[in-house]
Amino acid sequence: MVCGEEKYEKYKGIDVLLNPTIIIEVLSVSTAHYDSHEKLECYLTLESLQEYWLVDSEKVSVKSYKRQSNNDWTLHLTQNPNEKILIGECEVLVKDIYLKTHLL
Repeated sequence: MVCGEEKYEKYKGIDVLLNPTIIIEVLSVSTAHYDSHEKLECYLTLESLQEYWLVDSEKVSVKSYKRQSNNDWTLHLTQNPNEKILIGECEVLVKDIYLKTHLL
């Protein structure tokens, strides 16, 4: 998600968004380690990024990193399908993220 004008740069022939506000990754078995480590470190350096979400595809588990006013990041993990989480300004039930999956 982007607030304002989107800015892109070509990288290996692909348009890469330079100014995301919120990034949501759905983790797969093959990419989970990369997404939660190397990508995380890279994404947290983006000045525009305010939230980074990791949604596990193997179990009910949602992890969020949110930038604070002092530029520190807070981590929140939930595995409760009935918990309400705030993504940007949208309130979402965790179980709605996993709707129509075998995990509920």
